[in-house]
Amino acid sequence: MTQVFLPRLRENQCKIIPEVLLQMTVFIVLIASFYISIFFTLIEEKSQVLSFTSAFIFVFLFTKGAKVLPVVILSLFSYYHFISGKGLVPSLEFSILFPLISYAFATLFQYIKSKIEPYNYTLILTSYVIVVGFLYPVVNSSLYWLQSVKQTSLMPAPDLMLLAIIGGNLTHLILTPLLIITVSTLTRKRTVPFLDIDNEMLKSRFKSSHYWYWLATCLAGMLTILFINNSIILNTVCLISLYCVAVGLGRFGLIRPFAIAATVVVLAVHNSVQRFNLKVIDTYQFYDQLLVFAIIAALIFLLAGHSIRTYLTTKSAIEHERRDPYTGIYNLSQLKEDLNQHTKVVLIYIDLEATLSKTLCLGHKGRAQFLKNLSEHLGDRITFISRSYLPPFSSGLLCYLPVNERVNVQNEIDALLLSLKHFQFIKSGHSIELVKRSLICTEISTNNNIESIVSLLCEQYTNNRTKVLWLDSCKSSSTQVDKLSFIQEAFKNDDFELFCQPYKKLGSNNNQEYFEVLLRLNSAHQRHMIPASFFPLIFKFGLEKELDKWVVEHTFKSLNEYVINWSQIGRCSINLTATSLNFVELADQIIDYARIYSVPLNKICFEITESMALHNEDIAIQTIEKLREAGCCIALDDFGTGYASFDYLRRLPLDVLKIDGSFIKNITTNPTDVKLVQAMSQVASSMNLVTVAEFVESEQHTQILEQLDIDFAQGFGISKPLPLKTHLEQTQTANTRCA
Repeated sequence: MTQVFLPRLRENQCKIIPEVLLQMTVFIVLIASFYISIFFTLIEEKSQVLSFTSAFIFVFLFTKGAKVLPVVILSLFSYYHFISGKGLVPSLEFSILFPLISYAFATLFQYIKSKIEPYNYTLILTSYVIVVGFLYPVVNSSLYWLQSVKQTSLMPAPDLMLLAIIGGNLTHLILTPLLIITVSTLTRKRTVPFLDIDNEMLKSRFKSSHYWYWLATCLAGMLTILFINNSIILNTVCLISLYCVAVGLGRFGLIRPFAIAATVVVLAVHNSVQRFNLKVIDTYQFYDQLLVFAIIAALIFLLAGHSIRTYLTTKSAIEHERRDPYTGIYNLSQLKEDLNQHTKVVLIYIDLEATLSKTLCLGHKGRAQFLKNLSEHLGDRITFISRSYLPPFSSGLLCYLPVNERVNVQNEIDALLLSLKHFQFIKSGHSIELVKRSLICTEISTNNNIESIVSLLCEQYTNNRTKVLWLDSCKSSSTQVDKLSFIQEAFKNDDFELFCQPYKKLGSNNNQEYFEVLLRLNSAHQRHMIPASFFPLIFKFGLEKELDKWVVEHTFKSLNEYVINWSQIGRCSINLTATSLNFVELADQIIDYARIYSVPLNKICFEITESMALHNEDIAIQTIEKLREAGCCIALDDFGTGYASFDYLRRLPLDVLKIDGSFIKNITTNPTDVKLVQAMSQVASSMNLVTVAEFVESEQHTQILEQLDIDFAQGFGISKPLPLKTHLEQTQTANTRCA
């Protein structure tokens, strides 16, 4: 019996003691608030301009609810009846009626707030101003007026009614929010939805010298108000303080600027009340000042709402800019901002090249999902990884480990390797693990050049036995020479290899072969490197012209070697960079190669990437026209994604329009993409252009594109890339058998 009774007793004590302490706190605070409010009381009128009691009552009922209602009533009755000496009946009426009204308005505002979207802070603030800042004081003042008529049978002066409304307005626009924020902060309960936003706003500015200059200016303004005796100067100082608050709102958070503004208004009201009681200012001057203070209070709320809306809009735009659109993983801009919060970190690059190079069958969408799942897997299991980052032109993920005396770096690295070992990507019922788990690490201080260090990490090669490779970031200065040497050796040794991707003519039984020539690079460390791995180096060192010449010559050479019957070739497409088109001799060189290798140019199509700007458009158009006169077709690649889109379509002499895969990949589920592709198809048809759709990954894609009158389909759903020589051999062999 004792064993059951004692635990229950202790449990009840744990619940009862905090409640008793809460009730006692409410009682003591409310009694004390009457004495604080005396400093804001007009002596002759016996009326409070700012009522700390009213503010505390609303705060307690708003944050704690109906459970504090009895102690609020008891507190008011104790003060009115036992301390102020009011009669029993009036004390009971005041003590019961006013808390009930406060509770009704607190509940009403809570209800309205629950119906508003959680992040619509502007509407929440507007609702507070209307319900609590305006309607609540009006109803309170009306009941006070009715009580006065009932007790004295005399009609109160209209100016006292106006004073009560303005005083209630100031109380609940200035004191009440300040007290709610204070209570919410002390109790660590998120009653106020703005605290998280305030912390986010201030986080990057707290250490700034501008913050401390701003704070010192505001404090100086607050002290000045205490010693001003002139109404005009007082109003001027208040307006200057409002300007300072407006500068700080958003820039230095919400709570601190609001607290300063509230303190300025409270001090100004106290100054005005004191001077009115001493007959320094008359009634009209006093009321004018109160109206100015009320307007300032309303403006503070409007500024707060505007600051929140601006902050959230900017945050959303930055968030969108800093995330990869396919994986949702953050980029280097976010990494640089996150690193500013630390003095020293270990930057870690997770090399996924071995895995991603063997998962081409997943398609672009599948590989993006693979990276996203891995990022989420690491974020859930590794304590120091709050988010991963996606470096450009690489096949891997970045993360960092903050370094301090409490961190065992080796243990954390081992935990990361173990987590990578346990990762599995499920696709169509099949499980894919990482082929190789390699980390490339370097310890840096956050004032280093992050871009160059990331570049150094991403370009490293690790063999199958290497799990962790540590680098000295100081070596980054020598990487430029290494990169240039690497790409020059590739040209010298013919390390490039031609691949191709066949594509299909829709709505026809045409047996001719259509394919696009692709490029891979075979380095000493890796075979079949995709262009994303080495093209940045080509562009960086201005080798686009040399690369295009190599591709054209070797493509023509392969065609000459393997094509027996040219009637079986529909079109061979070759990509040209925008830089190469700016050279006037390009067309002549291509025509010479065609003559040397006996390639009919009416079977050749040159693709121009629309996403790359033509630096000298006149020369580019001359080159294009000369190639067309020689029999070549000209295609505009990646249509819809780059610099000029329809403007290029209008000015360049074209034969083929290749619709970018971003419009195609979701066409089976996105009606908007269907309409966009249909519009492109109609434009192309009206201009007598052939259309090719990229990123075609399924039969469903093909059927929809056929309905939209698209001429050709290209993508993994049609054929995966394969070596050009292999494709030509297979094609000619099959055609020979058919013959």
